[in-house]
Amino acid sequence: MKSPLNLFYFISTLTPLFFTFFLVFLSAMNQDWKVFFYILGLGISAFATFSLANKYTTEIHPNRSYTCDVFNSMLPFNIPGERPNFDIVSMFYTILYVFIMPASNVEEWPNLYLFTVFTVLSITNIFLNWKNKCSSNLHGILLSALLGIFLGGGWFLVILWTTNSANTLYFTESSGKEVCSRPTNNTFKFKVYKNGHVIGTM
Repeated sequence: MKSPLNLFYFISTLTPLFFTFFLVFLSAMNQDWKVFFYILGLGISAFATFSLANKYTTEIHPNRSYTCDVFNSMLPFNIPGERPNFDIVSMFYTILYVFIMPASNVEEWPNLYLFTVFTVLSITNIFLNWKNKCSSNLHGILLSALLGIFLGGGWFLVILWTTNSANTLYFTESSGKEVCSRPTNNTFKFKVYKNGHVIGTM
């Protein structure tokens, strides 16, 4: 029987894949197009990672684990070398695009529980990337993180400016305080009738 730690490591390894499917499910339930813009940005991030990896080719560690290519195997092209690492790029892209950038547009932090879970899984994923020799040096991990931050923040601003609507982005809806606000006091005037004649007002 596998230990709970091994199960946690397995889930962490598949964090980018699980979270993408979660956002697809969330958009399907809410019947919105938010996941379309998220996946489009993720595709651009994959292409940027592929372009940089081909331009600055790095050698693969001889002890590299097969788990390093779980997410990459779903792409239409192979990302060579250790850096940038698309797992790390995609996670930082998600953190910026889905959580941190929307937080700058609303008064309350968006879905703190989900953000905490995803962050813990992402940190574990980065540790496993280093442990399994997917990114065997700090330079590659840092480069991948910076690329993900740049792409996530940049894509958020592009969508916000081009659509001019926060409804195309995650966790940017109104907090609902306007709906719950107290209505203003109104004064009404009534006329009192008796036998068809006005006998007074109030």
